[in-house]
Amino acid sequence: MLKYNLQPNKKYIQEVTTTQNVVQSMMGQEIKADVDVKGETEMIVEKVETSGNANILYTIRNFSVRSAAMGKDTTMNFKDVNNKISVTVSPLGKNLATKDVTEPNVKKIPGIDELSKNLKFMILPGKNVKVGEEWKDTQIDSIKPSVSNPFLLISKQDVEYKLVGKEAKDGKQYIKILSKGPIMVSGKGEQMGMEMMLEGSGKFEAVTYLDSQTMMAMYSEVTMGNDMTISIVGQQNMTIPMTQNGKTIVKITEKK
Repeated sequence: MLKYNLQPNKKYIQEVTTTQNVVQSMMGQEIKADVDVKGETEMIVEKVETSGNANILYTIRNFSVRSAAMGKDTTMNFKDVNNKISVTVSPLGKNLATKDVTEPNVKKIPGIDELSKNLKFMILPGKNVKVGEEWKDTQIDSIKPSVSNPFLLISKQDVEYKLVGKEAKDGKQYIKILSKGPIMVSGKGEQMGMEMMLEGSGKFEAVTYLDSQTMMAMYSEVTMGNDMTISIVGQQNMTIPMTQNGKTIVKITEKK
């Protein structure tokens, strides 16, 4: 049966690598930007209720952001961050609750909302599934404005999953699942006294390998592409078309 069977007191290390390539046109000029984000997070399954709901504590240990644009290449490194997020998930992977439990004396890192997007579980059907069988889910996420992102963003994904079957990876048997679907993005923000609106659409494809006992996603690779338009209203109105392509790789290893 495809549903989560998480075990209390299990510890994991999650490594996330995201690369993004952005191209936008402004006043007849094409501007390119590359962004690389890396994060290392500790996961502890604190409690599993009789219902199967599990409480997981994420502690973000290390985090880095590299950006290259307009002739500048900068990297920000954050070590021993210790930002903490508590997440409760259902046996199907539904996020039931998310709470920032970072201690008051610990500084919050910029981009925490972006990194938190990877603290989600794949949605499982909660039933026996045959090889080649599919199931669907709709996911809606929001990201608050930050230093690096002036928009309140809303994204919607209509996800189609497909069970491929068992497959060996790194000397171990996993359950392989493919997923794909369209992406719709919208956002509103304000910067330097100007109102901004963002609209866009795209698609994604992903491959995920689940542990055959706990159904934990031990490896996933997601590629995505979006075409967006930013409309600016202020002293000078303008429309900025933008293309965004990226890949996110998540690796999870059990901490003995």
